[in-house]
Amino acid sequence: MSKECPLCYAENEDNAAVCDTCGIEFICSNEQGKLLTVIRKYFVTCPVCGRDYEVDDINGTIAECEYEEDEYDREQIKKQRAKAVDVEIEEGSEYRNEAVNKIAEFCLTDVRSGKCIVIPECGGVIGRSGEFGSADFFKDNPYISSIHFKIKFKENEWFVEHLSNTNSTSVNGTKLIHDMQFKMKNGDRIIVPECCFKVSIAEKSVEV
Repeated sequence: MSKECPLCYAENEDNAAVCDTCGIEFICSNEQGKLLTVIRKYFVTCPVCGRDYEVDDINGTIAECEYEEDEYDREQIKKQRAKAVDVEIEEGSEYRNEAVNKIAEFCLTDVRSGKCIVIPECGGVIGRSGEFGSADFFKDNPYISSIHFKIKFKENEWFVEHLSNTNSTSVNGTKLIHDMQFKMKNGDRIIVPECCFKVSIAEKSVEV
């Protein structure tokens, strides 16, 4: 009998403690007696934008961030140290690291009407001339700009970027500066004139 590694698919001896190919650790037994695999990943959190960057090991660092503004920011970024995160994967689950395609979906739900604007991973513009049905959604709202804000998905994170020159966009009460990108998370509130949206982020894995 052999044991397939859920990370790299390599075949290992049934009693192997680690994968001979990629080195991840196999540990046995959750409460149901099923095999679990532990993958240890390392991340450095940028003090400027709050994004987590994956690094190779516990001594890894990040050299720069696209949101840094001056030498002080660069020095603070260099001081950050990695943190270890153990991810447990149950045998037979759909987790396949690089072997799955993560399909992300970003939903804006109007808190008054319950109507949703669903934005796929490609992202796009929201406004009276926007995409994903937002043009119809805002057609009777004169305080929404034709191109009001943009939703972006990059490096596994969602961002909102304010684009309007005449009308405001706020996140959780913080007014956004023009062209500034603000990282979003589940439950955040995006507020534009006469509308408040609750943010919902969903992700599903599809075999490739």
